[in-house]
Amino acid sequence: MKDEVLELAASLEQGSEHALGEAIRRKAADREMSLRPARGFQALPGLGVEGEIDRRRVLLGNRELMAERGVALGEVEVQAVRLEEQGKTPVFLAVQGRAAGSSPWRTR
Repeated sequence: MKDEVLELAASLEQGSEHALGEAIRRKAADREMSLRPARGFQALPGLGVEGEIDRRRVLLGNRELMAERGVALGEVEVQAVRLEEQGKTPVFLAVQGRAAGSSPWRTR
């Protein structure tokens, strides 16, 4: 599942100029992942990004974005707290309104 989360995040971030998006794309490239086309990309300042991949609505962003869109984080929240305790930035990914994961991508 972790690879799919990274692949979806990097696919969505293809349209982003944000440093975090660049870090996500770089991590996917390091793993030689093939990115999928994303449609309807939209940057949501201070929150994250959204778009459609394989006819599924994908959100990538912070807790505030997930709360605003009614995404229950559940176990993903527990993982994110651990990442924060390690000084990492959790990024949440939701597919079709359901939490799919979080990953510790950091910008350089």
